[in-house]
Amino acid sequence: MIKVQGPLTAQQISVALDVPGASGRVWALLKNDIRLGRIVAREGQFHWSWAYDVQMQTKLRDAAKLLRRHGYVVTGGEL
Repeated sequence: MIKVQGPLTAQQISVALDVPGASGRVWALLKNDIRLGRIVAREGQFHWSWAYDVQMQTKLRDAAKLLRRHGYVVTGGEL
């Protein structure tokens, strides 16, 4: 939702997802995404980390190269 719609507050997310308790529960729901670097919390809003997409694509390409080196066929996307 954040990736598509842009920065959102905890209140906006809780209303859209029908999550009672607003910010506390939204923080709990996003805790892992924040830890992994997918989501960044700043200035009272949650933002998608576009750098995460670049890092993930690099990791996926590296993994595909490794698998190919070992004789596997890798299909899908830009891999």
